[in-house]
Amino acid sequence: GVNIEWLSRYEMEVSTQLGMAARQKIVRGDYERLGAQSFREDASTREVGAEGVLNARLRLSSQFTLDIRAEVLAEDAQLQNVKLEQFEADLRFFLTRNIEIGYLFKAREAEDAENRFPRSHALSLRLNFNY
Repeated sequence: GVNIEWLSRYEMEVSTQLGMAARQKIVRGDYERLGAQSFREDASTREVGAEGVLNARLRLSSQFTLDIRAEVLAEDAQLQNVKLEQFEADLRFFLTRNIEIGYLFKAREAEDAENRFPRSHALSLRLNFNY
């Protein structure tokens, strides 16, 4: 793979990672949930393709920081097969040097026709000690 750092300043950092990826999920006796009361036996999968990751950090002020991470995979290195593997946006507000409040948004692309981009939201209170 290749790592490229496009911009590195205090206010903003942007970098990408590009490369080939091989992933395998081995399943033995596991079940996949289809609905509230329906399940089916899960199957093993294998994916090989081109992978790209974008990382960005924006310092909006001395108290606000936004971290963004997007990861895509093009199976068999075909552009028409591009799939959003993961998207995260983490907004943090620093109350003090060691205490911050965070909001995390996560999304990914799924095969499900009802909800193609399942997402989650999380609020957190983080305590950091670097002594």
